[in-house]
Amino acid sequence: MATKIFITHGDSTSGKLTLNPSGTVGVEKGKRVIWKIEGDNTNVKSFFIKEKDSPHSKDIFYGIDQPPKRHTREGGARVKHDAIDYSEYIYTIHWIDEAGKDQEHDPIISVKPTPFDGHFLPTPLPKVIIGIAVGLAAVLSLQFLLKKRKKNNK
Repeated sequence: MATKIFITHGDSTSGKLTLNPSGTVGVEKGKRVIWKIEGDNTNVKSFFIKEKDSPHSKDIFYGIDQPPKRHTREGGARVKHDAIDYSEYIYTIHWIDEAGKDQEHDPIISVKPTPFDGHFLPTPLPKVIIGIAVGLAAVLSLQFLLKKRKKNNK
């Protein structure tokens, strides 16, 4: 399921946008992120997403919908499958205010850790778990048989 980020307000004095959800947004690998100007928001006319040049941030997106300089009211990108768990990425939302002035806002997005639901487990791990279970069952069975034998010998 895609992560949706709504642009609810833009401050043309500071260039800051109010986003919902606010703060650092967590996203899943391989999933889409969709940004959208909410409802009848009139102070943000259009926007586009672009990479932020930062030594502390690695680009986690591919397939950004908008080519540079093409503004829209809704756009998206997909999170790379090889993005590092918990990594944070600073990107730029380039937006146009109601007066037609260019603005920029730099929010942070982070990659949620890969879930361990069986699909993402390394291949040998299930075999190890089965091996341990079989070994444990054998040991418990042997202990049971030894106790039974001891009881019968009395």
